[in-house]
Amino acid sequence: MGTSQSLDDQIADLEKQKKVLQEEFHKRQRICVLTHEVTALRMMSGHVTRLSYLIALVALHTGFTIDDVTGKAKHLDVVEARKLACYFSRELLKLTYDQISLGMGMSDHATSLHSCKSIKDRMKTSEAFRKHVQDLSGKIVKCLVEWNASERVPSTTHS
Repeated sequence: MGTSQSLDDQIADLEKQKKVLQEEFHKRQRICVLTHEVTALRMMSGHVTRLSYLIALVALHTGFTIDDVTGKAKHLDVVEARKLACYFSRELLKLTYDQISLGMGMSDHATSLHSCKSIKDRMKTSEAFRKHVQDLSGKIVKCLVEWNASERVPSTTHS
C-alpha cells in the first residue's frame, strides 16, 4: 500500500510539472507571436506607436494576441483586456477617446469612453480588481519607460 501511494504521489507530481511546463510553453508562444506582431507593425509603419506598444503589452499580460485585444470578440476575458487597453491608453498615454477608438479600430469615441468608465466603475466596487489594474499598470509603465528610452518613441500617438 505504501509503494502504491508513493507511486500515486510521483504521478501527481509529474502531472503538476507537466502542467507548469505546458503553461510556460504557451506563455513563450504568446511572447513569440507578440514579438512577430510588433516587428510586423514596425515594418509597416517605420516605427511602433505608443498605443500599438501599449496594446501589445496589455495583450501579453492578459494572455491574448494583439488581434484579440483590437478585435470584435465578445468573450468576457477578451472584452476585459480590450477595456483595459482603452483605460491605460487614456490614463497612461493621455490619449483622447477619438485617438483611442481610431487606434484600436473601434466604431467611435463613445466605445472607448464606455470602456474606460467600465474599468473605473469596477475598480470602485472591487478591491481585488483595483489591485489587479494597479499591478498591471505598474508593469506597463515600467515597460513603456524602458521602451521609450531605448526606442526614442516619436511624439505622435498614431501613424
